[in-house]
Amino acid sequence: MDLIKKNLVFSIVVAVAVVVFVAGAVLSVLEMGAAGDAKKKVSSAESQHKSVLNSSIAPTEANVAASQANVESLTSELAMIREHLEEGADLESSDDSIAVMASIQQFIAAYRSTAKGHVNAAGEAAPIETPSDFAFGFDTYVDESSVEDKPEVTPIIDTQRQVLDFALTKLIAADPEAIHEVLRESPEFVLSAREVAAPATEEEKPRARRQRTNTAEDKGFQLEAPVSARVPGAIDTLAFSISFSSKTPTLRQFMNELAEFELPLVIRSIDVERPTETTASVSASAGDELSSIFGAFNQDAAPVTEAIEQKPVVKDTVSKFTIVFEYIQIVLPDTGKGEEA
Repeated sequence: MDLIKKNLVFSIVVAVAVVVFVAGAVLSVLEMGAAGDAKKKVSSAESQHKSVLNSSIAPTEANVAASQANVESLTSELAMIREHLEEGADLESSDDSIAVMASIQQFIAAYRSTAKGHVNAAGEAAPIETPSDFAFGFDTYVDESSVEDKPEVTPIIDTQRQVLDFALTKLIAADPEAIHEVLRESPEFVLSAREVAAPATEEEKPRARRQRTNTAEDKGFQLEAPVSARVPGAIDTLAFSISFSSKTPTLRQFMNELAEFELPLVIRSIDVERPTETTASVSASAGDELSSIFGAFNQDAAPVTEAIEQKPVVKDTVSKFTIVFEYIQIVLPDTGKGEEA
């Protein structure tokens, strides 16, 4: 302390110098850390820049030739896909209203006769019950001489008749006991559904899976967008509903026939209405069953010589089935020879 007091000025200068040195050292360390971070950022930016430069394709002759070859390959594959979509069973529809009406009248008469004179797989007469004056989905045209002469409506009706002809042929071959109802979408609804429209809001979206129309036209129904496979401008569909009564094997055979892809049909729903009486049927009484079970523990009891008859718990019943299905049509854009892909 005496030394510091004797050299006070010198001591103050030394103390200030020490403080300045420490501060400078701290600042140097901080600046070195900041410089290191900046160097890392610069290195990362340079790396990203080089990566971008390497990823861009230079417009050299080799790259242009490779790009053209790729386009030709993709165009060829697209043509093959288009050809594949156009193959297979497709229905040719007529726009002649008189000819279409004549085919509908023949369709109604033929299926009325077929249902009435149906013979099952065993060769026995098994008429199929139908409602009075049943027209198999074409009730509107029973007493008409021609359909509405509209170029856009007539082919739809003709296609619907051909699809129902295919489906009803398969159903009748499966031996149903009754056909209750055949529904199809009205042509006006089909045309409106094919138009490309803005997506519906939550308030406008349909709540029911299928909605019957209230108009007299066709006694039809509408398969709404959330259920339908219809895509405006890409996939056109025609929806149908058939209700019939049968046992389960008939339903199974009918479904298997529709799944053979002779026509592009897609099943949308199957509703089943069971009969009210499905109680179990057991032959032996409860007392007989108890005695047969515990009789073995009684040494004096006579052995049971008569076997208990076994019957199924649920009887083989006839149910009502309602099947909703769609006929699918792929809409392919027309491509001219001079049109670019």
